[in-house]
Amino acid sequence: MKNRKLETEELEIVKQLKTNNRLIVEELGSISLAQIDLDTRLEAAKNILQTVKEDEVKFIQQLEKKYGNGTINLETGEFISS
Repeated sequence: MKNRKLETEELEIVKQLKTNNRLIVEELGSISLAQIDLDTRLEAAKNILQTVKEDEVKFIQQLEKKYGNGTINLETGEFISS
């Protein structure tokens, strides 16, 4: 079979498909990079949350040691014994 030239319209379609393919690959790459960034931020936030929880437990233990069991009225700053 001998080589034949594509019609202009067919060649344009092939070029457009190739362009679309390149663009979607670039977009997927960008999304992947954004996902990596989000994963990093999520891991950092989880670590901070863990630290905050640990700090909270330590502080509650300090308050219980000083005041005993009870609750705190944040509006008045008073400790209410149980």
